[in-house]
Amino acid sequence: MWERYRANALSFQHRPPYDHTTRSLLGHFYMLRTNATVPKDTFGAISTYLAATAERGCTMRFWIYFKGTNNGELVVGYRYAIGDTIIPLLITDYQSCSTNATVCSWQRINVLIDSVLTQPTEIIIGARTGADRDAIMALDDITFTPQCVKFNGTIPTRPPTEPTTPYTGTPTTSTTTTTTPYTGTPTTSTTTTTTPTTTTSYRECAQYICYNNGICKPSPTEVGKPICECQPGYTGAQCETKEPQKKSHLGGILGGIFGALAVIALIIVGYIFVLPKIRAARSGEASALLRESLPIGPITNPAYSETAASSDA
Repeated sequence: MWERYRANALSFQHRPPYDHTTRSLLGHFYMLRTNATVPKDTFGAISTYLAATAERGCTMRFWIYFKGTNNGELVVGYRYAIGDTIIPLLITDYQSCSTNATVCSWQRINVLIDSVLTQPTEIIIGARTGADRDAIMALDDITFTPQCVKFNGTIPTRPPTEPTTPYTGTPTTSTTTTTTPYTGTPTTSTTTTTTPTTTTSYRECAQYICYNNGICKPSPTEVGKPICECQPGYTGAQCETKEPQKKSHLGGILGGIFGALAVIALIIVGYIFVLPKIRAARSGEASALLRESLPIGPITNPAYSETAASSDA
């Protein structure tokens, strides 16, 4: 599906104005064929193999030229075995120029991939055709940062294990794309066969994206329509929404318990230390009142007569 072209080998309205490498008509680029013979939603891919690495910062970089009002979709993903579902990777934003745009340019895409390189991995750049038969989808200058390590072996092949649902209608043409790794620029080989159309879970899921490591599976109720099984903490038709974390009331409960204990402790402390002081203060006030009620001067006995005492003497 991705085919290598020289810029001046195509008519101007069906190609980028120049390649990105040399910015001339003599340079080459990859382009996805879009014409009346290619069905809508046809998926094509180019890939390479990277080895597992613990070094951080491995990034894939490439340039795209997308032009078309109803253009196709760019898909960048990975898998650990041929035949597995392609797991999408987060890519930088890109825009497709409208069909009648007079100015359109190459755009750079950066994809950080070090977190998925836990074992030999196939890194895939794919595209799915849209409704626009005159759309332009071109690719050029695929590079990797020095932290990436090329894998020269082969990754395992895992055939589909789920049953297929045969289709008894008119036979149609289906296109399959396989990749051949080597040390140069990634290339693809394309094989086209005419067979009765058979719906398989892999073919459905290869064109359906499940985000945040969601798992694509066939729908149990609708034939030919895949669904996403989301990882814990994510929701949505394609696992694109992160669920809000549930608030815990443990902090409020513990705060109430410790607050009640603090009040009880204050009451006990008050009973032990403050109450005796209050009693002592009240006793002091009573003594003061008693002293204030006594007359100032000597205490005399009213029944005692000073005169009588003198005469007796």
